[in-house]
Amino acid sequence: MTHYYLHLRDFRGELIEDVDGSDFPDLHAARDYAVHGMRELLAEAVKSGTEAPEMTLVADREGRQLAAVPVAAAMPALLLRALKHPAEAVPPNRFDDYRRNADGCRQMAEDADDSLDKASWLNLADAWLQMLPKHASDADHDLAAWPKGAAGDSKVSH
Repeated sequence: MTHYYLHLRDFRGELIEDVDGSDFPDLHAARDYAVHGMRELLAEAVKSGTEAPEMTLVADREGRQLAAVPVAAAMPALLLRALKHPAEAVPPNRFDDYRRNADGCRQMAEDADDSLDKASWLNLADAWLQMLPKHASDADHDLAAWPKGAAGDSKVSH
């Protein structure tokens, strides 16, 4: 067994040192453990709305960095693809659904008698349009022509 230290580095560059370390059969096992730990930290950050560490650094007894496990290594591949290339992660016909949903919400806003309901429908329509990638639509044209509800106008939480 070899002793490794799994330090955490946040996005500000601050290091949270693992002062105790842990024994692992080899570097591969230490790195796998770091990936598992990063997944748990990422899940907790998502649940609590806090920041996840940027990475886990695997070091030896002498303090030499042997491996780095970035937060991206803990993310599911589908989520990474969606973040990097949203147009590739979502089927093209889905964007047509988003536009239809936005148009339906806009129609509901036009038919609404209550100003708060109207604002809620317009905010929801805007949210549908915001899900369109810039190159998948002429979003600037679409969004510029739409009336907007003020953030505080809606009683509904989206």
